[in-house]
Amino acid sequence: MKKFVVAVAVMMLASGCTDAERAKVFALGSEAQVTCYSGGKQIFSDESTGKILADETGAGVYFKSKRTGRLVHTYADCIVEQEA
Repeated sequence: MKKFVVAVAVMMLASGCTDAERAKVFALGSEAQVTCYSGGKQIFSDESTGKILADETGAGVYFKSKRTGRLVHTYADCIVEQEA
């Protein structure tokens, strides 16, 4: 697995990917902070245990909550932050 990650990193560097593209690849599956807003005010905040997915309609996101262990599905304007 380590060789695969190194190979992907070398290929990405050689192909001229931006730092944002590299961060996106290496952040897959990592914990993330999800903060949702309505009318400019924060209405929800939680942390995922891993990958966050967009729902089929593109109107929301869903993930497993690190705090509760339950599936969370939001339909709001959310910001997802992950360590790169």
